[in-house]
Amino acid sequence: MNLYLSDPEARSFAQGERVLWRESADYIPILSNGFHWEIDDDGLWAVENEPIRFPDDGPEMRPTGVDVPFKPGSPVDLRETWGNGFWELVYKADKNRGWVIGSWHSPVTMPRDAVRWHMTVKSVEVEQRDEKWWWKIEMEVAK
Repeated sequence: MNLYLSDPEARSFAQGERVLWRESADYIPILSNGFHWEIDDDGLWAVENEPIRFPDDGPEMRPTGVDVPFKPGSPVDLRETWGNGFWELVYKADKNRGWVIGSWHSPVTMPRDAVRWHMTVKSVEVEQRDEKWWWKIEMEVAK
């Protein structure tokens, strides 16, 4: 999976930040893949549903909804604005970057071998900020 970083997000990651925020919606996201929300003193958490069993040993089903976009354990490549330098690739988020030949390129066009942050999703939470719901995605360096 790829996540495309804005320039401020890329600068934060270059300085050691490991949490990304992605806007979800004006309403609390509904989960699928067998998960539901539970609230406790520490916040709102995605918890796996118990299967629904029908009489006469029918099929096992789980409630469905909108998919969780980032699952713990998933590998993620973080792509950022980049450019061609004289001898190497240049990342726009770097403070002491070299000269760029031509113009900056979108993170969408970043070649896989130019990605410098190969991460693994550590945890996913949802929080409400300014009357909108946000995914809080904590990551760690892939092993």
